[in-house]
Amino acid sequence: MFNSVVFEVVIGLVLIYLLYSLLATVVSEIISTLLGLRAKNLKEAICWMLEDPGESGWFKSLFSSLRSVFRGPKKKDCPVTSDLYNLPDIKMMGSSGLFKSPSSIRKETFSSAILSLIKVDKNNFRQFHADSKQFLLKFNENKKIDQPVTGLTGKDEDQDAVAASVLKKLAVESEGDIDKFRKLVEIWFDKTMDQASEWYRRKMQLILFIVGFLIAWLFCTDTLYITKILSKDKNARNQVVALAVSVNETGRYRQGLTMDEKDTSLNISQKLDTLLSIKRSLDNDISQSARILGTGGWLPDSVVAKYDKTSGSYTYSFPIDTRCIKKKYLQIKSDLVLRFSFLNKVSYMFCLLWFHLPGFLLTAIAISLGAPFWFDSLNKVMKLRTAFKPDDKQKVLT
Repeated sequence: MFNSVVFEVVIGLVLIYLLYSLLATVVSEIISTLLGLRAKNLKEAICWMLEDPGESGWFKSLFSSLRSVFRGPKKKDCPVTSDLYNLPDIKMMGSSGLFKSPSSIRKETFSSAILSLIKVDKNNFRQFHADSKQFLLKFNENKKIDQPVTGLTGKDEDQDAVAASVLKKLAVESEGDIDKFRKLVEIWFDKTMDQASEWYRRKMQLILFIVGFLIAWLFCTDTLYITKILSKDKNARNQVVALAVSVNETGRYRQGLTMDEKDTSLNISQKLDTLLSIKRSLDNDISQSARILGTGGWLPDSVVAKYDKTSGSYTYSFPIDTRCIKKKYLQIKSDLVLRFSFLNKVSYMFCLLWFHLPGFLLTAIAISLGAPFWFDSLNKVMKLRTAFKPDDKQKVLT
């Protein structure tokens, strides 16, 4: 019922996906940390709350989202948000230099900042909440809107007043109680942050897929090619399964899988040190699996090619796809040293992309599922293999 060869191929693939998805996760987190993506995503969410950018086309929305990954929302598009970020309570939560914007804001801080932004306190809140027009005008002072706003709804109302309308609605619901108003603003903020977390996960998923594809290309990790090797080479299967057993039993890389993405207690240098230490621990297993499977992307400066007269074929000191090197080398029929310039290496990489694109895409999709998924899958497959391991007499000849 259960073919051990099939299980070993599956285990090998899951192990490869686990190792490379861990690497992709670490690289993606490093990119996110260096770009301050979490802080930019937070600012974009607050801009969406307070500025009401309105509807836009699919392409424009995609371009705006990609731009926010590197630059964050533009100041001219989010003047109220910029004013809010310049308030002392918000400004002091950031750091100096490149990461001056905070990556998280407490809901209590946000509600206090909103009250400061619209210049409201306990003394004037009842009058403030009773005057719809004045409420909107005070909020829009930060956007330097000179024209009066005629109401909460209708054609005459400025489209940028939607956030002010929400605040006005919350003020009415608070019945003149400023503490209740704070709580309602905090609930509004929490709901928006839940949505912002989903935005962040989508952005990280896209980054993870792109990084996964680049890793698959750089290391020539072609799912179809690896499946072919594992299905034919018993020695490679045994070595990969042994490595998978070691990873599963020792629980290596658990640190990388259990890092809390919402933990902001670590500073930038501490987080980078943690990520780099995980990456260093991965290097040995990744290089070992690459040697076992005979995969490699970026060529070294020179490769020794030894000619076997019996078989009439070459063996190389570095795994090479012979379809991507000049045919004249294969006609010499003697030992030789292949030397590669930088342009040769780049040309070889693009040749690999041409021949292995479907396999690279499959690998990238698998990597984008994330390391926790593959760690759990490896654990389940190993347990299943142990439970249904065939007797010696029933083993399939390989």
